[in-house]
Amino acid sequence: DPLARKTENTGMNFDIFTSLAYIDARYVSGQFRGNRVEQAPRVLARAGLTLSAGLLSSTFQASHTSSSFGDANNSALPVDDAVAGVVPAYTILDWSGAARMGGRTKVSFGVNNIVNTRYFTKRTGEYPGPGILPGIGRRLYVGIDRLF
Repeated sequence: DPLARKTENTGMNFDIFTSLAYIDARYVSGQFRGNRVEQAPRVLARAGLTLSAGLLSSTFQASHTSSSFGDANNSALPVDDAVAGVVPAYTILDWSGAARMGGRTKVSFGVNNIVNTRYFTKRTGEYPGPGILPGIGRRLYVGIDRLF
């Protein structure tokens, strides 16, 4: 991998990763012709860095989702029941790590949504709506894996 680097003297590795999707989803016929498809953000971007040394590894990742429309009319302003309107863009930062404890045990840990970004992912008229579906706030986790 040309983006993976190893520091010969320390035994440390780092990997840089990224993905980018550009989506131009539009109605091509019918009543909404030319409008952007609802719930389809134009940009989905992820980028991060993983650092590892010996039995330890750590990853930092940033994820960005651009704005989208909540309805096929491409309403810019929200309505009273929140079904129509823009779903604003948001960026989430995550950190995770892992430590191998002996040959077959691994401890994983991390923080999702480090800065506790307030966002929502969708407007809906269905269960549990009508309204918006909020994103998940900051979340800490720890796990122990026993490898067989």
